[in-house]
Amino acid sequence: MIVCFDTSVINQLADDPRRAELVATILSEMDVYISALNVIEIAKTTNVDRREKLRELAKTLAKNLEPLALPNELLESVTRAFQSRVANIVITIPPDQRDLWFLFSQPNALLEGGREEITRWTKANEKLHDEPAAALRNKTDALCAAEPTKRPRGPADVLRQLIAGNWELHYSFPSQFYKLATGRVLPLSRLEALLEAGSGIWSVYLASVALSVYYAAVWVPADGLQSTVGVLDLWSAAYLPLCDTFVTHDLKNGGQYEALRIANTLNRRRPRTRVLRWTEFRARLLPEE
Repeated sequence: MIVCFDTSVINQLADDPRRAELVATILSEMDVYISALNVIEIAKTTNVDRREKLRELAKTLAKNLEPLALPNELLESVTRAFQSRVANIVITIPPDQRDLWFLFSQPNALLEGGREEITRWTKANEKLHDEPAAALRNKTDALCAAEPTKRPRGPADVLRQLIAGNWELHYSFPSQFYKLATGRVLPLSRLEALLEAGSGIWSVYLASVALSVYYAAVWVPADGLQSTVGVLDLWSAAYLPLCDTFVTHDLKNGGQYEALRIANTLNRRRPRTRVLRWTEFRARLLPEE
């Protein structure tokens, strides 16, 4: 069984009183795909000893498997393979990101300057997401003030409305990305095939974008407590088609757990990936408790 862990789970496992037993079972029964996002989030840990503890645990879980690529790099790999009609997709970090593999592999390799650079990269990507969201929220509020019935009732409703939208909405972002990645124009007739490529990596990623739109630009207090799921947590949706099980402990007000369960409805992997809470996953490993 192939398993992906959110970094929140790696933290939980690191502190578990039965850690050794749990790790032994995981290593004997599963292959763990550690992602580049895991490495980045571990690198952002400010406490040196804690950071090294998490890095060592993640490396042990990964065995000799290299980290999965960042979601945008994964999309590029899928796109180029699709354009070239190549069956195999490279899912691990590309050659120009080998520093991540070095930082992940070597004890205490992450110097403070490198950690700060990763933190700046993360903040830049979050800003790239937040700034357009502010303008979109203003437009959404104005539209829904005039027509209240059109306000989505929750993140799943946003996804349903976008799926039901016109073809231009579905075509816009993938076609722009396709042109940048391949230098060619994506025929509209091949859009659906691209969205299905790699067991639907594009589909679940676009679903995560739709969810980020809801959390950043649509949610209102009447919808209930606001989920605190972050951009990087939403991007993890791109990993769903690559694993049999994705485990998270990010649950606050739905958190990553709710978001990935919604995005997973567009996952083409069969049988479909299971999205589990850490407590559920742990109970399956230690059924006698």
